Amino acid sequence: MSKRLFSVLVLTLLMGLSSFAHAEWVSFDGKDSVRPVVQVSQEADNLTRLDITMSGVEIETVAIGGADYTQARIPGNWFTLAQGQPEVPFITSSLIIPNAGTPVVRIISSSWKEVSSNPALPSKGNLLRTEDPALVPYSFGSAYNSGGIYPATEATLADPFIMRDYRGVSLRINAVRWDADSGKLMALENMTLEVETNGSGGINMKQGRMTDGIDAQFANLYSLGFDNYDSASKYNMVSVAGRMLIVCNDAFMGTIQPFLEWKLSTGLDVELLSTGSVGGTTSGIQAAIDSRYSEPASLT
Repeated sequence: MSKRLFSVLVLTLLMGLSSFAHAEWVSFDGKDSVRPVVQVSQEADNLTRLDITMSGVEIETVAIGGADYTQARIPGNWFTLAQGQPEVPFITSSLIIPNAGTPVVRIISSSWKEVSSNPALPSKGNLLRTEDPALVPYSFGSAYNSGGIYPATEATLADPFIMRDYRGVSLRINAVRWDADSGKLMALENMTLEVETNGSGGINMKQGRMTDGIDAQFANLYSLGFDNYDSASKYNMVSVAGRMLIVCNDAFMGTIQPFLEWKLSTGLDVELLSTGSVGGTTSGIQAAIDSRYSEPASLT
């Protein structure tokens, strides 16, 4: 790489980081910039408790049309992307919940701290890679002229979902909120909340488990994806890898053989299926996968 090209790359990187270079860390407890601490405890099969502590928030002042706005960030967390509405960070958590019932979130206690008297910076929205953020103008939506607090609630739940062995739900904690009436930007200091699932029915109910164990491949995903996996899981992990299904176009059935043989040599239970044998259609392939997934041995 030439020195000139290297210099251009370094300059480009520094320009990309410049918008964050002047961010100020506002500490609540004297600690340096750290991620929020989320402690999860399983109080009952249908009840999960979360204790959240924030050590501070990063803020940066951005001038728009001669007026100052505050951009807030929380280390390690994302932020809202509703165009024209305040761009504020939030904390997420995914939890295992019972196979049936409707989950609700309940705030037990919360403490908030003022971090700025400027309005929250409006979001430019979820931009495409082909768009230059610097060329996209700011706009101001309803939150800037209707008053009230944005986001309106401290925490929300999405619809329950199924991830193979478990039914789960995603929780969002709105850790920075703008009070348009008082003109203050407030950040969460600590919060205790509970997610409880009661009743029968509900969105995306899950049938009972087909096996007594959890495949090792999926156990890794659950451990990363669900904050209460260790405490909510009651099943032992299966020590062997699950079945593999290879769906291959008829024209490449010969070419795929070395791949098949390699997978078999590693000890996997592998089935090779040609698209022509199931009609060569998307629906045929889907039906073949569904039927094998529904078998007691399932698919990994």
